Amino acid sequence: MAVAWLIGGIGLCVLGVWGRWPRKREKEVWESVEGAKDVALEGIGDNVLWQDLSDLLDTNDEEGLIRKALEKAVAFSGASGATFIPLDEWNQPLRVYAAGEETMVASEGWEKSLAQPKVRLSCKQCQVYRAVVGQGCSLFQGGISEAKVVECLPLKYRGRTVVVVNFFSTQPDFRLGEEIRHALENFFSVILVGLELYRLKGRETAIYSQVLGSRVRHPDLDSTLRPLVWRLMRVSGCEGAALYLPKNEIRMLPTFLTVGHFPLTEPEGAREVWSRVLRAAQAWPERPQYIPLEPDGTQGWVFRLVSSQSGDLGVLMLYGPDSSLQGEAALERLGLLLDALVYVIETEQMNFDLAYRAVMQERLRLAREIHDGLAQTLAYLKLNAAQMIQLLNQEKHARLETLLHQHYQALSEIYLETRQVMDNLRFSPQEDMNAWIRQVAANVAEGADLQIECILPEKAPDLPLEVQAQILRIIQEALNNIRKHAHASRAWISLSSWNRDWVLEIGDNGVGFSPEDVPQFSQHGLRGMRERAELIGAEFQVISRPYQGTIIRLQVPFRIEESLV
Repeated sequence: MAVAWLIGGIGLCVLGVWGRWPRKREKEVWESVEGAKDVALEGIGDNVLWQDLSDLLDTNDEEGLIRKALEKAVAFSGASGATFIPLDEWNQPLRVYAAGEETMVASEGWEKSLAQPKVRLSCKQCQVYRAVVGQGCSLFQGGISEAKVVECLPLKYRGRTVVVVNFFSTQPDFRLGEEIRHALENFFSVILVGLELYRLKGRETAIYSQVLGSRVRHPDLDSTLRPLVWRLMRVSGCEGAALYLPKNEIRMLPTFLTVGHFPLTEPEGAREVWSRVLRAAQAWPERPQYIPLEPDGTQGWVFRLVSSQSGDLGVLMLYGPDSSLQGEAALERLGLLLDALVYVIETEQMNFDLAYRAVMQERLRLAREIHDGLAQTLAYLKLNAAQMIQLLNQEKHARLETLLHQHYQALSEIYLETRQVMDNLRFSPQEDMNAWIRQVAANVAEGADLQIECILPEKAPDLPLEVQAQILRIIQEALNNIRKHAHASRAWISLSSWNRDWVLEIGDNGVGFSPEDVPQFSQHGLRGMRERAELIGAEFQVISRPYQGTIIRLQVPFRIEESLV
């Protein structure tokens, strides 16, 4: 039992690591999985579940990992077949993975039957997790005709049932014993962690690609650093110099650049010097050290580059005689240049971090908007479709016609909403803020029976495009809420200066609401606008009363504009 508890804790262990350092490199994350797994498997003994687990977790695709895990589970349990069914947040099955004998493999009809409300309700209320054919279990319906027994294994992740694994057998006396169930639960807890890390890895890779792609127009780090390294070589009086920065979030490959005549021409030699510096990190003195650079004894000066924020950055190496750095004046001049070198590297890291956070926050916001809007509507449509199939089979045409009309109305609304989201994402702010505010208002007014007035200053504020982008999204979200929920005939956008701030207001003459009783449909939109305001250091305020309209007020400090000067 102690081992079972230990294996079951793998998920918490690894997720804790990910939660504290969400941007760990893929290798480090998988090393955490391996370390936790090795500890957990001590003393378990050899069985089919844990054999080649490392190779299983290294599977390159999600479906392959699930199917291989199912095959192991079928062989271990002695079942004839098994299914792996992920569930969404509304407890609806997403798809079915199956393994085992052909007669046990789920059919398309069986998959469809799982989505029926009656089947979902009976499964949700079931506390036995085992049924024999003839007892009325819904899992025997729809295409698994040879099965005599089914046992269910619900799997929880972060407090919610996310997957149900079903084991089928043609033998009436088939049963998963308590130890086998525990072993399977522990095994699948590792698989769930592997799936989560696989998704996170893909998500992180996509974000890195987006951030790095957006920085293509910026000068590369090498061209910025090379003049500084050249200046360091000249000031020191050495023959050559080299800079080595190990790979990190910014650099997919290590940075190795040389100037003048330097004995090392490949990054492998510089990496060995860097490794020696790291091994002696605690004992490494603050002053540069004259040490061998190559195995043949060629020596040079080595400077350890350290950031006050992110620790060790790399090493600077100078090739020259031992006497080249004699005297405090020479070291002082070099110290100033080294500070500038570290500052450039830190600034590049900081800029990347800011861009990464901006992309991450935008992705999270989009995911939340899709979840709260499109995903919920699609979930409703899926349930509605299952009900319509059931009514069609029962020939209840009157009720079916009602549901069809509701279905069409929901599809029409989600189509318009999706088009609006796409249009919003395609539109980007331009240099003239007044012009794009008018364009946003015209776009919304064109698709709605709504008059929108723009009250703008003669000279638009000169805000950074990054700040304008957030203001643009706030205006789009506010106008979208007015179009969908306010039942207004008139709306306005005003921008004015007050007390060294820019004040933006988006208002309407609609039904309004009580701020302490915000309607459910408005909560995620208001939350997104508030988060955007916080990103640019602006104050966000909602003013509304029932039947007296709503005003969204944004107060943007002048200092954002002044910081550009």
